[in-house]
Order: sequence, then C-alpha cells, then structure tokens
Amino acid sequence: MTIPYNVPQPLEAINVPTTDGEMFVFFIEDAHGDCKRVMIMIGKTGTAIHAWTAALTEIVNIALDQGVTLMDICNSLSNIYTDKSVYLTKDRRIYSGPDGFVYAINRYIRTKYAADVVPFDMPWVD
Repeated sequence: MTIPYNVPQPLEAINVPTTDGEMFVFFIEDAHGDCKRVMIMIGKTGTAIHAWTAALTEIVNIALDQGVTLMDICNSLSNIYTDKSVYLTKDRRIYSGPDGFVYAINRYIRTKYAADVVPFDMPWVD
C-alpha cells in the first residue's frame, strides 16, 4: 500500500540512543491507526550509518507492504548486538542500531496496543 507523501498522516515518533548515535524512528499510520510505513533516521546525510538505516527503512517498508507484521520484524532483528552498548535506563542497555530499532518497535506496540499483546518470547521487552 502506497501512502502519498503530500497527505498528512498520523505518526508516532520514538527516539532511542544507540551505539551509533541518537536514532529517530517514525511509525506512519493509515486512517485506521495501523502502522503502514516506518522511517529510521540516524547519522548525517552521506555517512555510512545513514546509508545503512535508509536501506533498512526501505526493506522494512517493502516487508510491511507485503503483510509482514512489526512483531515479525522485531523477532527477526532481535539479538543483533555489538561489543559496545549505551544505557537507556539503569537496567536496560541498547547494544546496536538494530537493537535500538527493536526497542522502538516494542515501545510503539506497547504504547499503541497495551502491554498484554506482547508475547512472552520477546525477552528484550522491559
């Protein structure tokens, strides 16, 4: 489903500190409140990390267009860590850019649909 960019869409913005810098994730919703697109932004234009997040954004949006759920994306990208981490809270660390994206998806799902929809097989949920 293509959402025209010239029409205002409801969105949820979440920022997460990552080992690569501050990540901003935008969840763009349709008229029914369902997430139809995401935008992931990190790094300055022209940097390698910005190019990687732009590529990940496009792949995630293609997957959403094909009916893949945010939970499926979360499950696929979980447990991708680096040797560095940043503290989100005193009990929660972010270990990579993908880990930050998984955290943002989680926060979006929990805020939007209530905590009881998060399955038990998601150990990264706070």
